Amino acid sequence: TSLIMAAYETLVEAGYAPEMAYFECLHEVKLIVDLIYEGGLANMRYSVSNTAEYGDYSRGPRVIDDGVRAEMKKILGEIQTGKFAGEWVGECQAGQPSFKAMRRRGAEHSVEEVGARLRAMMPWISEGKLVDKEKNYGRRGRARRAMDRSRFARLRLGHLPTPLEPLKRLSAELGGPPVFVKRDDATGLAFGGNKTRKLEFLLGDALRAGADTVITAGGLQSNHVRQSAAAANRQGLACHLVLQRYLDWPDAAYVESGNLLLDGLLGARIYVAPPERSRDDEMAGLAARLAAEGARPYVIPAGGSNAVGGLGYAAAAGEILDQGEALGIEIGAVVFATASGGTQGGLIAGFALAGAAVEVVGINVDVKDGALADKVARVAAGTADLLGLDAASIADKVEIVDGYGGEAYGVPSPEMQETLRLLARREGLILDPVYTGKAMAGLIALVREGRFAPDKAVVFIHTGGLPGLFAYPSLFPPDVPAGA
Repeated sequence: TSLIMAAYETLVEAGYAPEMAYFECLHEVKLIVDLIYEGGLANMRYSVSNTAEYGDYSRGPRVIDDGVRAEMKKILGEIQTGKFAGEWVGECQAGQPSFKAMRRRGAEHSVEEVGARLRAMMPWISEGKLVDKEKNYGRRGRARRAMDRSRFARLRLGHLPTPLEPLKRLSAELGGPPVFVKRDDATGLAFGGNKTRKLEFLLGDALRAGADTVITAGGLQSNHVRQSAAAANRQGLACHLVLQRYLDWPDAAYVESGNLLLDGLLGARIYVAPPERSRDDEMAGLAARLAAEGARPYVIPAGGSNAVGGLGYAAAAGEILDQGEALGIEIGAVVFATASGGTQGGLIAGFALAGAAVEVVGINVDVKDGALADKVARVAAGTADLLGLDAASIADKVEIVDGYGGEAYGVPSPEMQETLRLLARREGLILDPVYTGKAMAGLIALVREGRFAPDKAVVFIHTGGLPGLFAYPSLFPPDVPAGA
């Protein structure tokens, strides 16, 4: 496979169409192997053109040279001495992190996406197929197949899978179930965060639609718009941001630092709209003006929260299950901040797709939004429909916990401040004041109430938002000695 992929990459990098490269380097392998199987190497050489036969004799040894032969002997030695077997045993004992990362990179290679599209035009290939993944892997296998990258226009933006780590000191202090953290703050795109997962699908859909411009919206310190601007830059798209100030916070940094500073650094075009205006209407109006100027805009809803964005967390559900299995833990619930509904809706669809009985518990951090449950349900239903699930089967899976959002969205609460200090000093884990701090405060309260089964792990999804912490400097003044 390495030789096939290297040949494909060589042609594509030289400017050949990926489809042509696929046929030359992979599709025709079957014909070559069949000819060899039928009558040996001589039969294959007899059957191809004289030009191809000459190339085999004269150019093949330049690819498989003395260096390659020496490496083959070295690998054989590793097999004979048991070194390879020992390495594989150690990899399995560690949960197969390297193996799964290599498998993921292979599955996301361009040759797989191009091949899947071309094979779909040749239905006779699937007749009498040798491998039936759905039959071999059951419900989880069907879930992976439904999330197959080739079915959707998905980009590679995040550092995935993100780590799943135990919070041992916090768990011991709470005295309840083991608590783990899913580090989606480490997705890597312009300080990372959960929106990167959604943007892999949303930007893929934008490019498939022929867009050259993206428009999205959020608050003045929105994590979503910051990651959207970074993702747009990676794809060479113009980015326009409609921002609204919902909070009159006294720190000057609120309008000078944090996410807003990064939006400017990323070069996004920023528009500030009054908070009472509909951000959907503002984006629609902006899209119309840009289209009239000749642009091809693609509007991403606030938070990236629609059915397409939900696919990001449907995929994350499978990732969490795989990591739990590798760690030997049974996951009973996932807990996270919920506001625009996309993360929660996607997780509900993803766990349903995998047939996993995992509670999906959203801590409401947007307390003024009385329609949050409806928004989550719409995203979950839309994502389920894209995945071929019966939306009615997940209609009762929306679980939102109120009471931990403080006075209003973005307004710090005493419980949040206490929680940020607790996690920083017990686990070295930094949360943000708007989303994860309030959500973790809710999780801690629920554990103390005995809400979760003690023998099943609870996974807290760290959705990122760390740049926003620097917009609230007065909340956590440094304890610096006088005169320092």
